[in-house]
Amino acid sequence: MPVDKSGEDISPTVNLNDLKVGQKVLYHPVGGSQQTTEGIIKEIMTEPEVAGNRQVQIKASETDPRILIENSNTHKETGKEIV
Repeated sequence: MPVDKSGEDISPTVNLNDLKVGQKVLYHPVGGSQQTTEGIIKEIMTEPEVAGNRQVQIKASETDPRILIENSNTHKETGKEIV
């Protein structure tokens, strides 16, 4: 488990209840990059739908929700898994 500089454990997972539409988040952009970028949560999806700039089918469900994030720099949208 990752540890911050103070020695406190950092949770590797995110709780859905902690996420809100309009919230700024750091995330890894599409393509497997290790860098992070900033975005804004546009929607929390709990059912399949077509979303994002590429109009991709996002496979969301009640048990496996996804978030739609708008990149703060490019303004492109992407659907991300909540991990």
